[in-house]
Amino acid sequence: MKKVWRKFAAVLLAAVLAVGILHLSAATVFAADNYVEITVDSDEGSFSKAPISVSVTNPTAMGAWLTTNGGQPYSITFTADSGCVISKIEATVDTALGSPSLSVTKGSLNNANPTPGDSITISEINADSVTLMNNSTMSDGNVYIITFKVYYTPLTFKDLQALIDATPNEDAVKLEKDYTYDSSVDGERYSTITINKNIILDLNGHTISGGDANEKFVFLITQGAQMDLEDSSTDKTGTITGGEPGGVYVYQGSTFTMNEGNISDNTDGGVYNSGTFIMNGGKITGNTGNKGGGVYNDRTFNMIGGTSSGNSARYGGGVCNEGSFIMYGGTISGNTASADGGGVYTRDAFYVGGNSNITGNKKGEAANNVYLPSDKTITIAEDKPFVSGASIGVSTEEVPTEDSPVIVSGTITADCSSYFSSDNKDYSVNFNTDHLELALVPPTGDSSNMIVWLSILGVAAAGMIIAILRRKAQ
Repeated sequence: MKKVWRKFAAVLLAAVLAVGILHLSAATVFAADNYVEITVDSDEGSFSKAPISVSVTNPTAMGAWLTTNGGQPYSITFTADSGCVISKIEATVDTALGSPSLSVTKGSLNNANPTPGDSITISEINADSVTLMNNSTMSDGNVYIITFKVYYTPLTFKDLQALIDATPNEDAVKLEKDYTYDSSVDGERYSTITINKNIILDLNGHTISGGDANEKFVFLITQGAQMDLEDSSTDKTGTITGGEPGGVYVYQGSTFTMNEGNISDNTDGGVYNSGTFIMNGGKITGNTGNKGGGVYNDRTFNMIGGTSSGNSARYGGGVCNEGSFIMYGGTISGNTASADGGGVYTRDAFYVGGNSNITGNKKGEAANNVYLPSDKTITIAEDKPFVSGASIGVSTEEVPTEDSPVIVSGTITADCSSYFSSDNKDYSVNFNTDHLELALVPPTGDSSNMIVWLSILGVAAAGMIIAILRRKAQ
């Protein structure tokens, strides 16, 4: 029996070790063997295999000649796509004539004077691009290479965190690459990008993505810190995306100012604000959540410009406000809510003025822009009067009756009802002495008169019929 158990234990141990070895081997291959092989097999001059492209100044139908022409060196340039850097390049020399003298613009070259069959390795590159050149004259020596193995390293949150940490306080970080969370590299420590200083982040058209495996906000702005978001690219395509539970978390006592850029396609909200969020521009789009698909606010949110659109949530597709929300400009449109507040759901102070536009939002298929729970109103900032183009749709939890309209604004001194509309066509927003109210649309004069006239005509017709019957009876 003991022999049987020993044999079973040995088999079990071997199996466990085998699984472990296989697991480690697979992990090693994943981490170490990020490379592509690129063959120069025509005279087109450029070759690529994602994410690397190669430009050859002297290609032939069979390979790349590294030689010189009138003192100008022929070269091979390797360039990484956005989102990674080149770490190493390997190649085997097919032909070497004379005495070639190779050099590189980045990294370390192991063999500057190769002979046929020698290997060439450019290591420690860690750059977007690198060029391999032959500095000898055509008569002195040249090299012929067909295939290159190019190793690359994806840029992850760990790299971006290092870049931000190395940036002085009050300085700017301008992105030159995309960054994506990679659990195998970033782990828990770098699962979110932490801002603990005052910086300007220029997306410069690039994307920062939480990735499928990330379960954290893409950015966390810690207490006392500040981040200004910019995008200097022409097309303004810089994006913060893929965060779960959200794009940017603004901690209590911190400030996030969004001037440009996009915060898109994050789960559980684009921005979760427990500090101060100032939106001057940019777009918050395609985010989902329970409270606040675009923005959840429980402290101070000032919206002066920008757009919140295409977001969805249970409450507040565009914005769910449980703090102080001041809107003097910008657009909240095309958002949806499954419960209430397709555009804005507000349970606390909500100030509007200027060029505010909250229209085109829905609950299901019905218009639902600003939703006011019972006893909640909108404060109209008379020091920021409405301007042409401002428009705000309103829904209320309380239902207006003929004798009891619902007050929807605080005290005002001037009629600004033309900038408001009811989401329900049976109601209208009216000015009443010192406030706005949602009231039943009264029947039009034509409709009421029609009913009266139909009644009169009915009585008259009946009298005429009776008179005619009496005459015939006589």
